[in-house]
Amino acid sequence: MKERYRGRKSILIYVYSSPEAAQVDPQPIEANEWDAWASRQLHAFYMFDASKHEEYIKILPAGGSWVVPGGPYSTRIDLPAKIPPHCRVEINNRCLIATDYLTYPAEALKRRETGTVVLAATITRGGKVDRVRVVKAEAASPEAESLLTKAAVLALSSGTFESSLHDDVVRITYSYVIDDSARYTDGEKVEWALPDKITISAKPPD
Repeated sequence: MKERYRGRKSILIYVYSSPEAAQVDPQPIEANEWDAWASRQLHAFYMFDASKHEEYIKILPAGGSWVVPGGPYSTRIDLPAKIPPHCRVEINNRCLIATDYLTYPAEALKRRETGTVVLAATITRGGKVDRVRVVKAEAASPEAESLLTKAAVLALSSGTFESSLHDDVVRITYSYVIDDSARYTDGEKVEWALPDKITISAKPPD
């Protein structure tokens, strides 16, 4: 695109996972629910600004946001890249391209339930997460175990990774932790230790 529009002082290209979302203003003056949905379908953008000597791609696995530019888990890759770039969230050098927000199940958080869920899955050559299965789940009660397991399975199943010449078999432990020192406005905190661990922590409501 830079070569095609040679001479332009600035270029901004948005990459969506939905044609409908691509029709929406990415920076609305007064955002509504449709704008919020559309922003979650924004998974990358390319920026070129000659006046600032900037050229980069930003990958947005969990979608964009008009409130927090770039959204969570995002990776900026400055161009031209002098070394093979790596994403903030990746497995076996395969970038996480799209995923739902990782959340602490509301009912489990309200009841201060904690636990761990170990999942196994296959990342296909095309980048889809397939054959998700529960290896082990531990929590204080059967209800908590069910809530946390469902959340972990949905989280892993929603992922799309960079394509590759081979499948990758993964085994990931999802840990759900209560953090009373956090602020309510912080929401969930996600700590990535891929390829084998993800920790989701949050503060329960009063």
